[in-house]
Amino acid sequence: MNCIEFVEGPISLEYISRLTETYSNQAGAMLSFYGRVREEHVRNKKIVAIEFETDAEMSQIALNDMLQDYDEKQLIRLSVLHSLGRVERGEICFVIILETAHRKEAFNILPDFISDFKARIPIFGKELFDDDTYVWKVNK
Repeated sequence: MNCIEFVEGPISLEYISRLTETYSNQAGAMLSFYGRVREEHVRNKKIVAIEFETDAEMSQIALNDMLQDYDEKQLIRLSVLHSLGRVERGEICFVIILETAHRKEAFNILPDFISDFKARIPIFGKELFDDDTYVWKVNK
């Protein structure tokens, strides 16, 4: 089962832990990635938080389309969590948990999946600065 779930605010380690307990023992590898809001300087301003927004239905459709590219790579199960709303610097905003038959497939899939996700899934982030200004984030 593959899914994308949106979580209001930051994603807690406790929630991630509970989610991984529901995985089956059919796969030999489970790999996870956690993305956090980092302290970054843009235009000489410090980012203090990011506010995320999306159309959840459109994002699920885009993810389903994207997953067709991964069927042949032995992807057994995939869960994606992404924050909506405000997430402070240092907090988790993006999680990928994938299962494959073997670790090699997991390590091969993850980097491409992250890049494809950022390019194809319509999630928008407003970077909030320490001077109360903002700019819309451009995914790279």
